[in-house]
Amino acid sequence: MKNQGVLSIAHKGKASDKLQKLPKPPVYLTDEGKSHFKKWGQLLIKHNLLKAQHLAALEILANAMGEFEWSLREIKRKNEKHMGYGYIQTFQSGASQVSAEITLKEKAEKKIMQCLKQFGMDPRSEKELAAEDNSGQLSMLEAFEQKLNSQTS
Repeated sequence: MKNQGVLSIAHKGKASDKLQKLPKPPVYLTDEGKSHFKKWGQLLIKHNLLKAQHLAALEILANAMGEFEWSLREIKRKNEKHMGYGYIQTFQSGASQVSAEITLKEKAEKKIMQCLKQFGMDPRSEKELAAEDNSGQLSMLEAFEQKLNSQTS
């Protein structure tokens, strides 16, 4: 089976399906998640990448970004108390395991990367989306590369 184990939460649809205005973030997102929803949504609209079918992926991305940031803050907080406490959880029995915060961070990272693929923000997806949309506009990755190159020149 092709792409086994890859989260597929949106289909590519037609170029005409692209959103011009971002809907309000869902009420079930945290304040942090709503902020990410707006930030990423506006960025995707600006680059003509957000479609109605992508809203579920945007919600997952926004939530995962909030989880990622929270887990990093917790790891840092625990490590400030005692270095290593943010990485390893030790039980009274003496057994230890990777902390819940590390597990959450890793799962959030995976969700973030899978969602970014839905928007063509990895090389393979970038090619696939470019093949479907011949609008003549620069891709987000190409625009970023051009901006980087112009700053270094």
